[in-house]
Amino acid sequence: MAESSYYQELKIKAGAEKLREVATDRKALSDVATIVKKANSKLNELQAELQQLESQIILTQGQPQSPQQNHSNGQATSHFGKRVLGWIVLAR
Repeated sequence: MAESSYYQELKIKAGAEKLREVATDRKALSDVATIVKKANSKLNELQAELQQLESQIILTQGQPQSPQQNHSNGQATSHFGKRVLGWIVLAR
């Protein structure tokens, strides 16, 4: 559920950014900026929720059999975690 919400929020943000490109008046730009700001806030909340869920899964099921290293911080990252990290990169 959180994963699909995250994906949906990414689409909302992408759409709002496209609207920003074609907006011509200050009111429209302001509205789009508000949408992007809300989407970013929601994405941050969902990211935290997904990370917490992933941590709970790891704790209840044990460490993945073949964890892969995340080169940015040296921590093990599951397949699900990599998907989330990929979405974060796309959202920026």
